[in-house]
Formats: sequence, structure tokens, C-alpha cells
Amino acid sequence: MLEFDPEESRGAGWARSYIATLHRGEAYYLQLDSHHLFTRAWDVACVDTLARLSAVSPKPLLTSYVRDYPENVTDAEALLREPPWRMTTAHWMKPFSGLTPKKIQYIPAPIENHIMHAVRGDPQPTAFFSAHFVFVRAAWLREVPYDPLMYFDGEEDSIGLRSWTSGYDLYYPTTHIVFHRYHRSGSKKHWDDHPKMFADMTTASIKRLADIIATGGGATGSASMGTYGLGRTRTIEQYQHFSGVNYERMWLSSRARYGEILGRAPAQST
Repeated sequence: MLEFDPEESRGAGWARSYIATLHRGEAYYLQLDSHHLFTRAWDVACVDTLARLSAVSPKPLLTSYVRDYPENVTDAEALLREPPWRMTTAHWMKPFSGLTPKKIQYIPAPIENHIMHAVRGDPQPTAFFSAHFVFVRAAWLREVPYDPLMYFDGEEDSIGLRSWTSGYDLYYPTTHIVFHRYHRSGSKKHWDDHPKMFADMTTASIKRLADIIATGGGATGSASMGTYGLGRTRTIEQYQHFSGVNYERMWLSSRARYGEILGRAPAQST
């Protein structure tokens, strides 16, 4: 366990980069926020799911905005009949301090009935990364190291883009593995106590996200951001085609708003 004084904190990316240093050779890596409610045999479900995905992807990564659970519920079994959620896009982050952020506001949405009936419990491909639920082989920690300079806004965008362009295929589960308590009445966040740091580091994170996107990815991408730039396997153009998101035009397609993707992910950059 790592302990820090609250005054030392520099946000989500900083914390998760420290957490990664605790890896001691385990085969898998699970990333969560606090306040989760697990189903029975959740770990077996995660390992089995990755094993099945390995038949269609060399680098599968399981991630999603999982379903919320009520504050008074302590048994996940009571929620299993509720439809699972997946990630969709709502809109671009509003401009502030003279910046037009290339940061998407993601929101959860129930998986539609026609998808649930068609997929029969199989995980489905997604273009979007949730920092509050990730299950992946631990090689990801080395190949896509967490950026300690991402305070909060831009964290999911940057690590998702970097993972996808590094050859990772993102999937959301269509069965319940874990539930998350999104809103907790009366709970303080780090930015409530540190408004100046929040403003400064959010500005810096949004600028950094734009710099990461500008590296382009793929074999000819820029190395200006070092290990925190886009990956060498796929390009930002391929991601935009796959996801329905256009960072240059600041445009979200209808399928991006519904959380749909276009066909299969390309194997590598062209």
C-alpha cells in the first residue's frame, strides 16, 4: 500500500502511475476507482473473457462505464437483471481560459436490447476507455505507461487513444462483472479542497492532450511526447475512422454518440 498526504496529490494520472509501480509480475492488471460492488466469481469472469477475446485479438482490453448501484445495496446479485451499461459520447468539453479542449464528455448508457439479444453475453468492441474499470494483461503497464501529468480531464481520452494506437483492442462486457457508485452525496473531491491546483492542472492536462493527439501515431508519428505519445501500431486517422470522432473538426458522428464502432479495428498502420 502507498500512503500520501492529500497535499501531495497531483490527480488521477499521478496516482495511477504510482499504483503501477506496485506490479510484481502478476499476469493481469485490474484498475478501478473506489466504491465498487463485485459479482460472484468476477475474477474468473474477467480472466475467461480475456482468454476468449484472445482468439480474435492479440491485445484485448476490457473496459466500460459499468452500471451504477444504489447507495443502500450491498449485494450485487440483486442487480443482475438490470441491463449493463456501455460508454457513449455526449459532447465536447466546453471552452475555458481561451482553450477549446479536444476532450470528449463521455456518458454511460444501457446496452440496447437488440444488441443484448444478438451478442449472447459476448463482449463487444468499443473505441472508448473507462478509467474506472480496466482488466488487461499486465504487459499493458509497460507498453502504455500511465501519464502522471494527466490530472483528471483528458485522462480517459489520452490513455484510450494511446492504448488503441499501441495495438490494444478495447471491449465492453455485456454481462455484469462489477457495479460502480458514481455519485456519493456529501463526499468531497480533491478539487473541492484544491481549486487553484485543479484550475492549473486541468489547463495543463487539456493542453497536453492536444499535444498527444498531434503526435499522430503509427510508424511515422512524432516522438515528441516520448512514451506518452500515441502508439506506433495505428494512427489517429485510423482511430477517427473506427470511432466516428474527428479531432480536427471537433465533430462526433451519430455512431460515436451511440457508442458504436465501424467494423473491425485495423491490425496496424498503413
